Amino acid sequence: RVSLLIKGVTTFLGLTDVTESSFAGESLKSARVNAGETGMEFGGVSGGLEVVTEESFELFNGAAPAAFTDLQIQDAAGNKGAGLALIEVDCVVAAERRFYSRMNGETLDFNQWAWVSVGRTEQGADAGVLTYLLVPTDSNGLIEWRCNVALTPVVLTLRAFISGVSFPSGSTGLQIASGNAPTDWTKISLGTGPALAIFRCVNNDVAVRSCCFRRSGDTDIWPATANADTIQGINKGYGAQDNVSYAVCPTDEEGAVDWGAPAATDWDIYLLAYVKNVSVNHIEVFNATLLDQGLGAGSFLTVDLPVTKQTIAVIKNAAAVAIGGCWLRQTGLTADFPNGLTGSGGVASSGTWNGYMLQLTNEYGQLDAGGATAETNRFWLDMCIPPA
Repeated sequence: RVSLLIKGVTTFLGLTDVTESSFAGESLKSARVNAGETGMEFGGVSGGLEVVTEESFELFNGAAPAAFTDLQIQDAAGNKGAGLALIEVDCVVAAERRFYSRMNGETLDFNQWAWVSVGRTEQGADAGVLTYLLVPTDSNGLIEWRCNVALTPVVLTLRAFISGVSFPSGSTGLQIASGNAPTDWTKISLGTGPALAIFRCVNNDVAVRSCCFRRSGDTDIWPATANADTIQGINKGYGAQDNVSYAVCPTDEEGAVDWGAPAATDWDIYLLAYVKNVSVNHIEVFNATLLDQGLGAGSFLTVDLPVTKQTIAVIKNAAAVAIGGCWLRQTGLTADFPNGLTGSGGVASSGTWNGYMLQLTNEYGQLDAGGATAETNRFWLDMCIPPA
């Protein structure tokens, strides 16, 4: 048992290296070392998962803005702080729409094919299809969002929130690479230990370019060189000149990733955020033919993950051929996804070839998977948040 009765200090707040001045508004938080490693503060446990499933909290229901607009991330318990929000986007228009989201304070725009923060819905005649976004929130729980078509009716629902996320340097991030990207897979040590890393990628080239990340040393399914054009998933950065995009990638056990690009073009890469309360898995969980999701409600297959509780699963996908894409949804939900989607489908999808996907499981660790066409896919469970 540790006593605070040292040199007249009788309370935690009386310590000289504690930045907090009051317990007000800090309920259920823990004491932790601050980001500058100079003192103590209150905060959530890294990777704490707050699931909003039984009565999912509706964040927005109305006409979407065409310009970036603040949105408060909250649930029935109140406003959220800094973290990662998993948002379900239900577009009720039978036409193609794109929904853009970014951390509050970001000043750059996104290309329409950016994956993590741009969700693309519906190319056909049916309304009411889903996409999912993973969005970093600021200390007040705010994000910014917009739609490519003003006044589009849409419903935004908070499905899960990851608290205790580390942000090395605000909405900009900590720069870890600059200049011409390597065309061979090149290791970057982040110094985080095993984590889920969120990268902020800024293209400085005059043309539309892409870059890509993978867990360091993972050679299972990736091209021999860093050919990001054949990788479509949350681990891909994409944009025109001065566009920003977010990429999400699991690290190895030491906190390292590999990165590269199809051409030696000019990029600035920042570590925007990372989550440490994870388990590193690398377990193959599916090797079969996905059903053509366009066939209707019965066209999803259930994937049983080797976990014992509800978690956010990071899934690595390998397609046998260049198919139109595949999707993950929480088992028990019945909503559909856009058929024939080949571009950005949000974080719960993977396009042609290979990439990472991310989705919230049900309480039994199950996900449903569907494809754009009936083709063979292989899934690996690469990481769980929190460990499961």
